[in-house]
Amino acid sequence: MGRASASVLVAILFGAASLALAQQKSISAGSAWVKVPATGDATAAFVTIENPTMYDAYLVSASSDVAASVTFRQRGSGQDAKEVADLVVPAFGSLEMSPDGAHLWLSGLKRSLAEKETVTLQLTTDSNLTLSVTAEVRK
Repeated sequence: MGRASASVLVAILFGAASLALAQQKSISAGSAWVKVPATGDATAAFVTIENPTMYDAYLVSASSDVAASVTFRQRGSGQDAKEVADLVVPAFGSLEMSPDGAHLWLSGLKRSLAEKETVTLQLTTDSNLTLSVTAEVRK
């Protein structure tokens, strides 16, 4: 194989690898909503995280434009929700937050939240990927 042929082969392989990387899917957040606060300055938020990658992803921090702090909570069957350090989004899977399972706890609300308004939530993974999602306030 001559130098010109080898160069063409390398260019083709590099182009194919670049195309494969460009088509790779990444972790995403959607279907977000925030519960209308009953009383006080705290409420729950729920987000669905899709992980099409081959590695588990860990949500390690969260924030919101309407709360002083956002923590992760997990509720087991028949248990009160407990604060946890992180939430796992399984490889090739998803995490669907719900009132009966994992969710976000927004505390120190900076203002009252009205039904149908939107708030912004940011979730950060262990690989330092920040997911930003708009959440509607619902009953």
